[in-house]
Amino acid sequence: SECAAPGQGCLKSKCCKTAGHQCYTKNDYWAQCLSSCIPGPNPTDQVSPMPWVCKALGKRTPGVPLTCAAGKEDCSESKCCKESGKRCYVKNATFAQCKATCEPGPDLTSDDWLPWTCTPLGPKTLRPAPP
Repeated sequence: SECAAPGQGCLKSKCCKTAGHQCYTKNDYWAQCLSSCIPGPNPTDQVSPMPWVCKALGKRTPGVPLTCAAGKEDCSESKCCKESGKRCYVKNATFAQCKATCEPGPDLTSDDWLPWTCTPLGPKTLRPAPP
């Protein structure tokens, strides 16, 4: 099957035409090619307000260097953070986030209280990345 173009579903093909894009699941019935995906409600999703699971399907399409994660973005692919003093820490098998520190177990300041493993991915950012 052919790889999905922007806006098309990629649940079956598990691949994307656009360089740097990854096929991410919204739920069991829909997946779409995006450059990044944050689990939960997606304000750019005009079709439905239902939250995104953001499980990566297949491999990211090569071609564009991965940009470091900012804010609450998933950093499990890029393994780097934009903000200085932060490091990419693993929460679970499907999500990692940039944090200043990480304690294994539930993070009460997080969106949910699911436990973090806190395995570091990549180096700590010592100075902000160039824009």
